Amino acid sequence: MSSSGSNPPAEASSKTSPSKTAVPPQRSTIAESPLQTHGHPFLRKLQSGGLSATGSSAFSTTADNGSSNNNSGRKSVDEAIAAVAAESVGDKSPTAAAASAAEIMINRRLHQQSLDNAADPGTSSTAQGSAHVHSHDGGCCSTATTGEAQKHTYEYVSDHESFDLESAKLPPISAEARRFTDQLLGQNKTWAAKVEMERPGFFARLEKQQSPQVLWIGCSDSRVPANQIVNMDPGEIFVHRNIANVVTHTDMNLLSVLEYAVTVLKVRHIIVCGHYGCGGVAASLTQKQYGVIDNWLRNIKDLYTIHRKKFDALPHGGTEQQDLLTELNVIQSALNVCHTSIIQKAWSRGEELSIHGWCYRLSDGRIRNLGLCIEGPGNVEDVYHVQKP
Repeated sequence: MSSSGSNPPAEASSKTSPSKTAVPPQRSTIAESPLQTHGHPFLRKLQSGGLSATGSSAFSTTADNGSSNNNSGRKSVDEAIAAVAAESVGDKSPTAAAASAAEIMINRRLHQQSLDNAADPGTSSTAQGSAHVHSHDGGCCSTATTGEAQKHTYEYVSDHESFDLESAKLPPISAEARRFTDQLLGQNKTWAAKVEMERPGFFARLEKQQSPQVLWIGCSDSRVPANQIVNMDPGEIFVHRNIANVVTHTDMNLLSVLEYAVTVLKVRHIIVCGHYGCGGVAASLTQKQYGVIDNWLRNIKDLYTIHRKKFDALPHGGTEQQDLLTELNVIQSALNVCHTSIIQKAWSRGEELSIHGWCYRLSDGRIRNLGLCIEGPGNVEDVYHVQKP
């Protein structure tokens, strides 16, 4: 392709004489590529030559004098991107909202740190004397030395009620979103106050340690909360949940949780708990398409295929087949936990670790023990064993 005789944008090189003036970039007459048309605004502007080049280059990661800006007015890459983003991203876009929220939180933390430094007699004289507290565009706090900051009216508390979001120039939210937020945060405040009143010092103790004895692998279903159905407090169960409590050897999320629970938290029990009436299991018995989840449910469909004759012997259209598949899925997932190198290595080190298979019934709130409890490599096929280090 050609550009109809127009000169391409000139880029200054290291051989360019300092006395010569750099040729400003010209907009190419070549038709815009899909990247230019549909890509990020910054890329479109960069490719179309909308960013002027001064000095030896339009962008420079380091200026001649070691600072981000030199005497020739060159911008660093970060500054150039920020400048284009400021022009391209609207004030009400999600990107701008996230940036504003992040800036607010950062400024609050920095301001609180300044207050802490000023109040701490061991801080340096520089921090106490000349350090400045930077203001936010929303007017949350004005510029002042840290000595003055002790008397500043800026409120910083970890409680959400002190966050002055109205003056932060964030995009407006709907009445429904505000009502939802206020309701849940209000409920949290009531719950926390009730727990603290009934058990003084509970959260202070909880903050200092996490030493659960149980890893719970359950379904994401909102009706099966791990702590509540076994009547245990926060901090007593380490939880991983996914659709239909499936355990596979390629799920890095689950494997990361499992390794942390076993090697760091030193849990003693791992519970795989399914529940009757699971929507994921029910969907696995159909030929309907639901989306990405179809690939996930393939693991349960495979179980149905393996045990097809057993399912054919049960009544069709009722809950019998679904309940059986729910139980088989729990058993297979518990076995898959045992087969992981994480568990095999823990057993080879002599660690006491038990894997359980349970099923919860929504209709009465009771858990059924499926009778599966594996406490060592002796109950697992030899091929999964690992040699001692």
